[in-house]
Amino acid sequence: MTVSSVRLTEEEKAFLERLVAEGRFESISEALKAGIYQLMREEKLQQVPWQTCDDVRRYFADREKKLKGLEEEHEEE
Repeated sequence: MTVSSVRLTEEEKAFLERLVAEGRFESISEALKAGIYQLMREEKLQQVPWQTCDDVRRYFADREKKLKGLEEEHEEE
């Protein structure tokens, strides 16, 4: 995969720079290839003060189901 130009928010750029500084990736482009949004999501889930990450995943899965239900209702109308 070749990336020629990517627009990042300040938060995303800082996140990528931190990953490189921690040694998790060799470069920012390598971190981008790993999937920045998935990495950010996983890190945010780990910081949530819930009992387990599974609780968080179930919570967001339920929210997605509710949103899909609302979308289906909207399409029917």
